[in-house]
Amino acid sequence: RSLASENESSALDLREQESEFTFSARPNPFNQTLTLNVSGPSGVTDILAYTAQGQNFWTKRLEGSATTADVQTYDWPSGLIILQVKQGDKVSYHKLIKQ
Repeated sequence: RSLASENESSALDLREQESEFTFSARPNPFNQTLTLNVSGPSGVTDILAYTAQGQNFWTKRLEGSATTADVQTYDWPSGLIILQVKQGDKVSYHKLIKQ
């Protein structure tokens, strides 16, 4: 393998890493407030919350490359909550427990 192809491979790996986003939701389990943290290359992140039965009951759009949002969750249903996080063409899912 040539040095040029190794450099091209490294550059491709770096671009793939730069296109990723990170997301966290704390605390888990949660009660009245949930803190969402997202960072990545895109300026827009859509977060959708679903019940275990697949019913979408909450949606939030965050804008900016690094964003934190405190969400009041007192009216969210108790039990398993699935958060779907979309940034560009990337999608991730996160399981949370509402007490």
